[in-house]
Amino acid sequence: YRVVVQEDGQWGGSQPDGTVTGMIGVVARQEAHLAIDEITITAARKTVVDFTRPYFMESSACISRAPEEKSRAFAVLSPFTTEVWLSIALSVIGISIVLFLIGFLIGQYQEEEEDAVLSLQEVTFNMYRNLVVQGNRLPTVQWPLRCVLVAWYLYCYYVYALYSGTLTAVLAIPAFEKPIDTLSDVLEATRHGFYPVVIKESSIDYMFKVSVAVWL
Repeated sequence: YRVVVQEDGQWGGSQPDGTVTGMIGVVARQEAHLAIDEITITAARKTVVDFTRPYFMESSACISRAPEEKSRAFAVLSPFTTEVWLSIALSVIGISIVLFLIGFLIGQYQEEEEDAVLSLQEVTFNMYRNLVVQGNRLPTVQWPLRCVLVAWYLYCYYVYALYSGTLTAVLAIPAFEKPIDTLSDVLEATRHGFYPVVIKESSIDYMFKVSVAVWL
């Protein structure tokens, strides 16, 4: 017997124009008696060649570069997502407006001097000071203001505890980019410039061409 290597280096299969390529084509044209390799049985290939009793050998895998460690340049922002940071900023603005309105109404009913009523900018800056644990500079003689500030202090303590605990974990344990483990990851990566490559006329190439499944 004589062993030859297929010139185009493809497993091959039937083409739309009727030709048959690769090792499948060599056997179909009777240029060789048989082909020995990890050849996957597909419907298109069974129309031109006959297969022996099949055996299973899963050798397909997605290979990509090793995930790189994420930059720590903005590690101080990493404990929370963008949505959470935006929510915190909106909460500062919201509580500032509430306190300003309460102080304004109290000043109207108690006929306080205009200079005694704090501006919205002063209230907003003070709420930001509370959030970063810098104390309080607002006069809290009135009970309505005290009740709102107590609730705000509890909120600030909760945010501070979550942030400090998460930041410690982020700085202690290095974070890496998300690896590609599934076909869904491959699809998501292609939307961000990832360029997948498969062997032409292989079973994987055939699967991607004829598959009607939707990968989410």
